[in-house]
Amino acid sequence: MGELLVIGDIAIDVLHLPDRSICSAGGAALYTALAARRCGVPVAMFGLRPDPLPGILAAFAGRLDSYMGPRVTGNDLPLFEITPGPANAGFARVRAGAAHLLTPDWLPGDLSQYGLVHVTQAAGPRWQLDMVRACRRRGARVISAGTFPCSSKEAAEAVRSVIAEVDIFFLNGAEAAAVYGSLASAQALPERLLYVTLGADGVLVCEGEKRSQLTAVQAVVLDPTGAGDSFCGAALAYLLQGYSAVAAAQWGVKVAAEMIAQIGPSALLDDLHSSASQV
Repeated sequence: MGELLVIGDIAIDVLHLPDRSICSAGGAALYTALAARRCGVPVAMFGLRPDPLPGILAAFAGRLDSYMGPRVTGNDLPLFEITPGPANAGFARVRAGAAHLLTPDWLPGDLSQYGLVHVTQAAGPRWQLDMVRACRRRGARVISAGTFPCSSKEAAEAVRSVIAEVDIFFLNGAEAAAVYGSLASAQALPERLLYVTLGADGVLVCEGEKRSQLTAVQAVVLDPTGAGDSFCGAALAYLLQGYSAVAAAQWGVKVAAEMIAQIGPSALLDDLHSSASQV
C-alpha cells in the first residue's frame, strides 16, 4: 500500500442550513484527503497552508500525515456559500482564494514515492491539466482527478483533456453530460477507470468496456456538501489497498452516506473500523 498525495484546495464553507448558518472546513482536496485517511491509508496534501491556521481547520488539518505548499494568510483561502440541496443548487464562490499560487515548483521533485496522486480543480481545469502533466514528469505512477460543476459546463474541452491524461477520473452524471453531451458518451471512454456518481441512483463504474452499476446506501441527508469528494477519497484508499474498482466504489458509497448524515466533514475525523465482509 502506498501513500496518497492529494493536490488542491482547503477552503472555508458557509453552510446555510434550514435552521441556521454555520462555518465549516471545506474544499474538494480536504474532503478527499480526510475520507482516504479515514479509510486507512497515509495521506499527504499539497495545498495552500494558512498561517496561522484558522481554528475551524485545525482538527481536520491535524489528520493529514503531511501538508506541503506555500504559506498564505487565512484571507487567501477560497470561501464558498452553500445552501445544501440537490446538485448544490445554492452553491456560490464568494472568494476565489490564491490557489493560483500552487505551482509545480512547490511539488517534490520525485513523486514516485506515492502510490497514487489525486489532482483536484483548485484553480480550474487548465491549471489542473498543467499540474497533472507536472506530476507525470516527476514520476507519479498513477494519477486520478475529478471535475468541478462550473468547469464542466464552461470549459468542457479542457476537462476532456485532463481525462485523457489521467488513469482514474471522478465526476457526477450532470458533469458527464456537460463534458461529453451525454452520460452514454462518457461511458465510451477506453482505457480509463471512470467513476460516475449518480446521487440516489448510486454509482456507475466504467472499466474499459466493463460497466457496473452500484446502488446507493440509504442515508438521512443533513449536508450533502463534499459527498462526491468523500466517495472519491474512500475509493482511492481502497484501490491503494488492492481492492477491485467495484469493491472500492462500494466502500466509497458507504463512507459518503455516513458523511452526509453530519454537517461538514466532521464524520471523516474518525478511522473507519469495519471489515470488508460488511460491504
